Order: sequence, then structure tokens, then C-alpha cells
Amino acid sequence: MKSTRVYLFDIDGTLLQTGGVGWRALTGAIAAEFGVEVSGSSVELRGRTDYAIVGDLLRLAQVEVHTRNRDRLLSAYHRFLADGLPGSPGRVLPGVRQVLEDLQVHQGARLGVLTGNGPRGAEIKLRHFDLWDRFTVGIYGDQHEDRSDLARAAVPIVRQNWGPEITADQICIIGDTPADVACAHAIGAQAIAVATGGYRAEELHSAGAHVVLESLEQWPFSKALGNPGFS
Repeated sequence: MKSTRVYLFDIDGTLLQTGGVGWRALTGAIAAEFGVEVSGSSVELRGRTDYAIVGDLLRLAQVEVHTRNRDRLLSAYHRFLADGLPGSPGRVLPGVRQVLEDLQVHQGARLGVLTGNGPRGAEIKLRHFDLWDRFTVGIYGDQHEDRSDLARAAVPIVRQNWGPEITADQICIIGDTPADVACAHAIGAQAIAVATGGYRAEELHSAGAHVVLESLEQWPFSKALGNPGFS
């Protein structure tokens, strides 16, 4: 019997690009709520969780980092994000729709997101680009600073939704940063990296990705994994 295959996708830089709207929404939110202007180089975003990014922004604003201030900043961020996406130069990245269609419809794979975005931010982005309904589950970055903790949280969620017999080597984590690769390795999952988010292919190879693609247009890649669960 063919084993269940689970694909967990990162969002920003893997499925889509917001055209800078995400960062502008964050800086707009911190300025509106706490009166602090933040430059583009102040906080690293790539591969990080909203929990970590919001903490950094609050510290830059010299504001106490606690739940109420986190929620206040995120609420403003979501408003700016929803207002900014319409008319933005953002886009779904090449090959994404075809890959999701192939996996879901033709291969019967199980699809989810494993993202540094919090649940509301992820939904705003995915709904705007008409991708939300492709995914059954989400593992989100609003509670964890370390992205690898998202992968650890993903395993029981995957088993609860798709069967207690699923093992980590039946899970494939797809992302565009070394943090996504480390996240997969943290649970023994397959790490697929795409060089569409700012990191070069050689950097992703060096990080330990099992497969590196220039973009998801290079689909299908499953046979390259050499794993029975993905053959």
C-alpha cells in the first residue's frame, strides 16, 4: 500500500511574495502603535517566526515585551497587511499552483503550511492570493521563537489529522531559507529548498537540504529524494 505523503510549505519566499507589503505593514504598525520608525535593516525577517520578529520590534521600540503588547502590534500589523495587499506588486511564485494541483489532485498528498507567520497573517496572505483552500492544516509562528519548534509541533498535528502511523520521513518541509532546512532536520523530515526567497542554491545545499530547486517550476522533484514515502 502506498504510504501517505505530507507536504508542509513555508509561505513567504516559497509560495508567494508580497512585494514588500509585509515589511511595510510591520513598520507601519510599530510606528502607529508605539511611535517608532524602524529601518529596513533593523530586523532580519527571512526564516524567522512572527513571535521572534515582534519581540525584536518591541525591543527596538523600547517597549516591554509581553502578551498585551505583542497582540497590540500584531493586530495593527494585520490591518496594515490587509489594506496593503490589494494593488501590491506581490505574486504567487512560478510553479506553485501547478505543484499544489499535482500533489493534491493527482497524487493524493496531504498539504499544510508550516510558516513563521501567525495564523491571521498567514490567512490574509493566502486568501489574497487564492491559495488558502489548498491547505488542510497550519503550523504557525505566533508561539515559538525557534522555527525548529514549529516542526516539533507539526508532528502531533499531522498525526491527528492524517493518521497516527505517519512517521517523520513521510513528511516533506518545503521552504526557501536555511532555517526551513534546519526545521526539517530537527524532526528527521525531508528538506526541500527553493532558491526563490533570497538565498542562493549553493547556500541551501550547504545548509543540508536533500533537494534544492531554483523554483517550483522544476517539479516534479519527488523521485530525487530516494525515499520510499516520496517515490
